[in-house]
Amino acid sequence: TDIKPVITSPHEARRRATFHGLKTKKDVIVGFFKKKTRDLVSTDSCKVVDAQIISRFDLYKKLTKIGASRKSVLKISTTVSETGLDINISNGKPLNVELKLKVTKICHEFKVARLTWNDELIAQFSIPIINFNGISVKIIPKTFLQATKEGEETLIKNVDKSITDANKVIDLLSGCGTFSLPAAKTAKILAIDKSDAMISTIETAWRSNIGLREIRCRTQDLFQVPVLKDELNLFDAAIIDPPRSGAEVQTRELAKSKITRISSVSCNPKTFSRDAEILIKSGFKLDWVQPVDQFLWSSHIELVSQFSRQN
Repeated sequence: TDIKPVITSPHEARRRATFHGLKTKKDVIVGFFKKKTRDLVSTDSCKVVDAQIISRFDLYKKLTKIGASRKSVLKISTTVSETGLDINISNGKPLNVELKLKVTKICHEFKVARLTWNDELIAQFSIPIINFNGISVKIIPKTFLQATKEGEETLIKNVDKSITDANKVIDLLSGCGTFSLPAAKTAKILAIDKSDAMISTIETAWRSNIGLREIRCRTQDLFQVPVLKDELNLFDAAIIDPPRSGAEVQTRELAKSKITRISSVSCNPKTFSRDAEILIKSGFKLDWVQPVDQFLWSSHIELVSQFSRQN
């Protein structure tokens, strides 16, 4: 097949990062764990992470001082959105009213969009928004997103190229609509994901953005209950973006269906190869593969590909 040149995201492009905070006898430590250890290394610089995230390092230290205990490590997950940082704190100590007011004031000073603490919304100064190819999406805490904006744009562009002539498209494992929503500019979409929250995110975005064709949504665990070939036959093309484990069971149903075009996104070349073999043995051709490197200085790589076959 045609393996295209790798497209690499630039330095300081990762829009998500998870720091950990630890309270010591004299101070606090905020940083990353040393590889394969529980040793926390403090760092206020990073060649991988977006500068907006690193610039709030003092904020993470203040939150650690308030919310960590000597026996627990605070987990500080940050996401860059169009309206500011979305911060989600896990493993923090319970906050009383006084501490809630204190962290709210601190977040306001650092211009944070939203702060969630142990799954409780503490402060929201603006709704965190992500833009998928011109489509605004209001994200919830812990929404799965591609690691970099540049990588995401490359994946969307190539998915759209694969389904350009399709009128009806099924998006399997749709997440929050990274591919469903842009695809709805030209096709009718059925988006399926096991997360009610992700499906709700797509539905809200569809209603909020004009110029999109119909998007129907359904909650379904495709690893337990795959979409069967008879329903797949109703569609011209499919998009599938599985986790690292791949989607073997669902892929076997795609192989048995009459669908002639599949846009496949993967974060694991090994399971992608396994699932690709299933499709090729059923008559599909692997037209091309576009590798996308969003994880600088690591072995991880994303890819997007196109499979096609004749009726």
